[in-house]
Amino acid sequence: MKKIWLKVILCRTAPLALILFLTLLSIWSSSVPSASLVEKRQNNSFSADKSLHRTLQSSNKSSSVVYRMVAFGSSRTYGSNIDFPERKAYPALLGAKNLGIRASGPAYPAMCTYSMLGGTEVYDVFILEFVRDVKSGALGILIDRLRQRFPKSTIILLDIWAPRQYYYIPGNVPLDDWARSKGLGNRESWDKIIGMLSETKSEDWNFIPGDRQLLEEVGGRVGAHIIDLEVMKDPLESMRKYGPLYTSDMTHFSEAGHMWVRDRIVAFLAEIGAKRSDFLRSWYSKDYCSSWYQTGILPNYLETNMELVEFSHKKFALEARDMDAKIKVNNAWRRSLSLYVSFMATGPHKIYPDVHVWVNHQNKSTGNKELSSLWKDTPHGLRFHVVTHERIGTMRTDNSTIHFFPKSVRPKEYFRVVGIILTAHNLGESITALF
Repeated sequence: MKKIWLKVILCRTAPLALILFLTLLSIWSSSVPSASLVEKRQNNSFSADKSLHRTLQSSNKSSSVVYRMVAFGSSRTYGSNIDFPERKAYPALLGAKNLGIRASGPAYPAMCTYSMLGGTEVYDVFILEFVRDVKSGALGILIDRLRQRFPKSTIILLDIWAPRQYYYIPGNVPLDDWARSKGLGNRESWDKIIGMLSETKSEDWNFIPGDRQLLEEVGGRVGAHIIDLEVMKDPLESMRKYGPLYTSDMTHFSEAGHMWVRDRIVAFLAEIGAKRSDFLRSWYSKDYCSSWYQTGILPNYLETNMELVEFSHKKFALEARDMDAKIKVNNAWRRSLSLYVSFMATGPHKIYPDVHVWVNHQNKSTGNKELSSLWKDTPHGLRFHVVTHERIGTMRTDNSTIHFFPKSVRPKEYFRVVGIILTAHNLGESITALF
């Protein structure tokens, strides 16, 4: 312990010296870490409670570190099936920017990384969570774009399984289908599900893992970290222990699950001593992805004869009310880009007309496609009214015009365009991302 020695002269000025001594002693005492913090440092363990949020105590500093964080992911990151996801989903609990998109893989954020993050924003931590098939190469593109722009950031890949990855061998069905066959609905409690599981044997169940090798490959080349959820040897014990982290749809995190993810990330960042950094590299490639679906604001690089309407509460679209609706786009970015159009689709029944789309650049066609407004991925027994994204062709530099020729023009059933994607990355003819 560091000692402070103070020589006090016993004279008429002794009271003044005593005051000075007490003041120095007070300052010295306030600089000593509390016993609890010292213990935390020695044990290198940090509890994740509600008071933390974005502020994490560094493992080697007494000052707090405020991380600038972003979470990319699917509907689990978005916070589907819980109340108030803007407050209770794990990105909100971390104070992170939530860029989760329902029913999506990494394709949309891989194509639109620049537009989603902003051209000048700085981030220290990126969290990536995707449960859909990622073999298109999109995950690799996304993670490479992040590392190129933010070379000193911490990138975390979540490899957290879902209960529906357990299959009931006698019926060859996943857990969620098995539960429905037993009359369990999507709002059943896990206590009831666990009670039904007790009627089966451990050998009745088989776990189907995700593509861990892909995560290790794409993560390994940029120094990313993987946080996972253990798969216990006994399937029944695994489902009993970790089932409550999910809602009864067997896919999405429950409120307890979101808190568990938050706690794991908080503990991990403390364990590795993650640092802040303002260092950025220039974007290797830019994209220009615009959506007015939730804002009603059109980008300044397009002109149109279509009418912008609020067709539902806080839902906006350009409606093709003429047989030749047009969007004129000024591509001022020195290279040709892939063009995707975002539009409304429904399933299992069609509301909107099909449309023929073609792109005109200096009297030459650079794109030509028939678009169907029927969303073909609608699950059986459900109704969907969603945004879908289709590749039309190429957008050359300077001005091009996108022409929409709807097969019919009827009030309240106009073809509705809600966004434009201009990207250097062509990741397929159709992209799923349900805003």
